[in-house]
Amino acid sequence: MNCEEFRERVHLLFDEGKVEITDAEVMAHVGACQECAEFHRALLTIDAGLRQVSVLPVPDALVHSLREIGKPQVLQSPGWMPDIGRAAVYLVPGILLWASQWALPAYLRPYLLAVMTFIGTFTLMTSIFRPRILGPRRS
Repeated sequence: MNCEEFRERVHLLFDEGKVEITDAEVMAHVGACQECAEFHRALLTIDAGLRQVSVLPVPDALVHSLREIGKPQVLQSPGWMPDIGRAAVYLVPGILLWASQWALPAYLRPYLLAVMTFIGTFTLMTSIFRPRILGPRRS
């Protein structure tokens, strides 16, 4: 038996949970090869150390999420109601502001339209980027 075969057999023994060598051929190699004897002692020390490590409890949330892997999940559609509500909040004042331009003199109307364009663009950009920067709103 050479050292490589010895190491493979010893690893198989440890994988099976057997730390004692019972095979005569393996025992003969351990007696003849000092390097393999040290290797076996090191494995015994590591095995003993690992058996003394305390086992931490696995959080229930992790166990649940691991059990859900591979199961088909149906994602809930957010629906259109929040978007319609948000559109109404911005649309009603916009229509009132747009309608008020006819009460102004003709030379001031472009300024009002510029202000409305700025407010609309600002509102659109903040409604797009707010959730990406601050996260979704919590109820």
